[in-house]
Amino acid sequence: MCHLIKLAFKLPVFLTILFLLAMYVADAIAASLRIVSLTNSYLPIIIFLASLLAIAFACILFWKAKTTANPIVPEKASSLVTTGIYSLSRNPMYVAFTSVLIAFALFLSNPINLLLLPVFVFLVNRLYIFPEEQALKTLFAEEFIAYKSKVRRWI
Repeated sequence: MCHLIKLAFKLPVFLTILFLLAMYVADAIAASLRIVSLTNSYLPIIIFLASLLAIAFACILFWKAKTTANPIVPEKASSLVTTGIYSLSRNPMYVAFTSVLIAFALFLSNPINLLLLPVFVFLVNRLYIFPEEQALKTLFAEEFIAYKSKVRRWI
């Protein structure tokens, strides 16, 4: 478990998995707080699938640009991706990871899980977004500043 936590602080997908596990445990502990169940609703499924599509589209754009999407080494980026889904948000993958958690929270229908979302957003900003944006500003200077002025982060 300790190894998973260390990995979670390096890669956002593992942080997301860690928070999914935390939501599951929180729901099990506080099962009496469940509200009207959405487990039979399509809303969590739609949000989850849309999130996976957003992640896939973002990865494809990085692949096409032949640059890294690895948040551990943002300084190795060879180009700034600003098209497609990146014209709508500077951080579509992090928005999608957050949406996965929202979908799971809706699926579990336990408001206790909503308390974990701001913690996740805080950690994503602190661990990934701020360092990435600093690296991109250093690497792409004016191009990144122009992009940043046109496109919001959304998280």
